[in-house]
Amino acid sequence: MSWAALAAAIIVGIALLCLHDKRQTSDPVLRRFPVLARGRKILTSLGPFLRQYWFSNDREETPYNRITRDWIYLRHTQ
Repeated sequence: MSWAALAAAIIVGIALLCLHDKRQTSDPVLRRFPVLARGRKILTSLGPFLRQYWFSNDREETPYNRITRDWIYLRHTQ
């Protein structure tokens, strides 16, 4: 598989995800900014790994630590 074919496959995949996200109605941020919202979700899922080695601990942040912030996000989406 050539690099051009791989790049084309990636671009087509991103375009299909964008079309899917534009038509969904459950998440307005995902509908408005599909690529950025997907990237944010990926980085959020990688957060525990990144914080373990490079950033602060879950309970060291101010004014709200990571555990409290995740609880607030969870309550907001319900």
